[in-house]
Amino acid sequence: MKFTAKYILLFWLLLHAYQSSAQLLLQQDEKISIYLGWSHQFQFAGYYAALEKGFFKDVGLDVKLVPATGESNIESIISHKYDYGVGTAGVLLANSHYQELTVLAAILQQSPVSLITLKSRGHNNLTDFNNSNLIGSTEIKAMLISGGVDISSVTFHGDTGGFDELIANKYDGISYFITDLAKLLGNDSLLFNIFRPIEYGINFYGECLFTSREEIEENPERAQKVKDAVIKGWQYAIENPEEIIDLILLKYNVGISREDLTKEADITIHNLILPRFYDVGDMQQSKWEQMAKLLYEFKIVSEPLILKGCVYSPPVEYLKNFKKIICLTSIIILIIAGFLLVLLLYNKQLKMAVKARTESLEKSNQEMDRFVYSISHDIRSPLSSVQGLINIMKIDPNDHEKYLGLIESSIIKLDNYTKDILDYTRNSRAKVSPSIIDLNEVVDKCISQLKYADNSYNIDFYKDTTLQEPFYTDPWRLEVILNNLLSNSVKYREKSRTQSFVKVDAKLIDDKLQLKIEDNGIGIDKVHLKKIYGMFYRASEDSQGSGLGLYIVSETITLLHGSIDIQSVVGEGTTITLEIPNLKMEAEKV
Repeated sequence: MKFTAKYILLFWLLLHAYQSSAQLLLQQDEKISIYLGWSHQFQFAGYYAALEKGFFKDVGLDVKLVPATGESNIESIISHKYDYGVGTAGVLLANSHYQELTVLAAILQQSPVSLITLKSRGHNNLTDFNNSNLIGSTEIKAMLISGGVDISSVTFHGDTGGFDELIANKYDGISYFITDLAKLLGNDSLLFNIFRPIEYGINFYGECLFTSREEIEENPERAQKVKDAVIKGWQYAIENPEEIIDLILLKYNVGISREDLTKEADITIHNLILPRFYDVGDMQQSKWEQMAKLLYEFKIVSEPLILKGCVYSPPVEYLKNFKKIICLTSIIILIIAGFLLVLLLYNKQLKMAVKARTESLEKSNQEMDRFVYSISHDIRSPLSSVQGLINIMKIDPNDHEKYLGLIESSIIKLDNYTKDILDYTRNSRAKVSPSIIDLNEVVDKCISQLKYADNSYNIDFYKDTTLQEPFYTDPWRLEVILNNLLSNSVKYREKSRTQSFVKVDAKLIDDKLQLKIEDNGIGIDKVHLKKIYGMFYRASEDSQGSGLGLYIVSETITLLHGSIDIQSVVGEGTTITLEIPNLKMEAEKV
């Protein structure tokens, strides 16, 4: 009896120990690794925040962050050396193993990739990169092709790095992140040219969180947890950048100053993540398809990319509640289907208006996207020039007059750019306010403002703008149109001519003002004519303007219910014809 009781007690103790061990095992966090693929800096702030604030721990994950080891971020994930990785969309799509990967989240809505080159090498435009030696990634190749470069004439030497070799003239240009340029170039930015793919229509996602397709299939819930924790970490980093900078300096021994980390944080958050316009980690299947299509059309990849499974979808467990909602919604829809049909027919006109408004909003979002990036670049450029010239003046005190002239040019450029921005903003928001105008007076005012502008010497202005009947339109908007068009005639005069002219003719036809502006300037190549109305588009390589002028003209003409036609021949000149309806009836309603 005692013998049996002893064995029963021993069995009970063993069972209890087994249950305790099993419970402890179940409570242990899953160990995973995330390969960052670059040295520690603010570029990975969200990952540090998720680790240090316990967001990984909260979902049962024990995470190790691995900085650059010299390994390929893609190969190291496919080989299962690390579980998750970070990489740009262009690199992921152009890799031959792209179908073995799944992207969980796009942290940077715009790519930080840029191409830098020494000004002394003479690469001032993209076409100058024919027959060059570069270090450049997928997006750099796409930008060059978009800019008309014969990519087969370019020799590429890897994706990143090589700054010392650039200085030593071993390479003509190298790929770098704009977040690193402040640390890299410092006050020497005047010695370099910087080319960003986004400014040439190459709009790719930047840093993305990704993993292997196998990880998604075997551990779908874990993948969702990693994604949620990383996004939560980035949300915290965006709201508390100074705290994360303190953390980076304290724990990650980065060898970067607080000032440089602060600059990097500002660019990363406000220029790349864009939290005011996008949810952190947001990505769209349509944008991935556009990127894939571009790579194939530019022959960067040899065959069409099949993206099925490449863009992450939540696991089934996360969709159960949605299925219930869908079922319930379906029942409700069936019950009220008749009512909805009548309502839809009755509101057909309203639906068309909503569609038009939606298209307008989508266009505005796209324009705002480009506007944010271009404005940050074009405003900082003259300011950086001024800062650099001041530094040179400190070193060389003997030629202040020359440097003051250059500073003045930069300030004038910034002033003109600011004026264009104000015109753009007011034009997009202010209501059309028609009133009777004196066209002669408006034209004279615009011409008088240009008579002493740069490039205005030896230009004769002719006008025939007397109207026989009253004409009503928005006077401020008409002045904006004329200022932009006439200033372009002055800016782009043919300097080799001994005498240039600008003619302005006006007449009323069928209650519409037909306004014709003609010059004998340098003209516009026909390849640019369909593109010149685009925001920030510059048709001339010599252009120093904002690229907003003709965009503002086009938008203003549209608001006035008018039309614009531009005919131009290179070397002969340009003729612009405007038709603007008489808004007399609208003016009488006010």
